[in-house]
Amino acid sequence: IFSIWGTFEVISGKYFLFENEDFIFRLNAYGRHYPGTAFTNTNDLAQYLAILLPLTSMIFWNKKFLTLHNILIILTNTLTFFVIFNSASYLGMISFVGTWMIFICGYFFKQKSSLIFLFLTFGIVACGAAYVEYSTGIIGEFIKQSISIDTSAGYFTGRVAIYSSLIEIALKHPFGGFGNAYGMTGAPHNLFLFIMCDFGIITAVLFALGLL
Repeated sequence: IFSIWGTFEVISGKYFLFENEDFIFRLNAYGRHYPGTAFTNTNDLAQYLAILLPLTSMIFWNKKFLTLHNILIILTNTLTFFVIFNSASYLGMISFVGTWMIFICGYFFKQKSSLIFLFLTFGIVACGAAYVEYSTGIIGEFIKQSISIDTSAGYFTGRVAIYSSLIEIALKHPFGGFGNAYGMTGAPHNLFLFIMCDFGIITAVLFALGLL
């Protein structure tokens, strides 16, 4: 539903619930509209799809490769990547593709007879990516944008101020300053720093180690 909804927004620029003025009045780098659907931010939609869809697809994947069931999953994921791509969420794209690559490798390595098909698939994908890069340069630009940080951009300077405040509060209240994260910054924009600020340093360490 969110993939179809997001695709409609990308193509038409018409929104039903999405009201974020930072996105609805401008086009993305690819000349299309940003998707938002029922979320408050394009990144939220991208993260939701990037986390949810690959994992659920793996659960429902049929062991027989060429089935109508699997074709529907592939089409849905293709549509979803289109939405994530147009959200301009680099982390969402990396997470989505990375999760699928792990699944595909694991699937074919279990099916030892399909290893040739695996290498053939990756060969076709590599050739396609090389052609797209040669024609448009978009892959190189995507990689550049993913690993570079504009320290003068508002998203960087704004986050630095917020993160500095969270760390300062956490050091003043090492056992937790409940409610301070939102009270002092408006929105923490970082889950780990939020936990460290509101629930204490020990809790944050345990959470980071996966013990909570």
